[in-house]
Amino acid sequence: MNTPRMRPTPLYNLIGVLSTPVLYGLYRLRARGLESLPREGGYVLACNHVSNFDPWAIGVPLWPKRFLRFMAKSSSTGGR
Repeated sequence: MNTPRMRPTPLYNLIGVLSTPVLYGLYRLRARGLESLPREGGYVLACNHVSNFDPWAIGVPLWPKRFLRFMAKSSSTGGR
């Protein structure tokens, strides 16, 4: 059974176009190990990160060949 492939929205692509020169030029982003990722099919790319902006920098080297979906854990600071 084939499921339909989701396509990125125009906003997703616009952010990718604007982010690429910023991350590679201004912040000198260098991506290593991309050859180890599967060329087809899905996979989970789990990374530890220090700030809330790290997933953005992790996802840009994979764009536009891959459409990323981000997962996050919601937690509260109050309560029990």
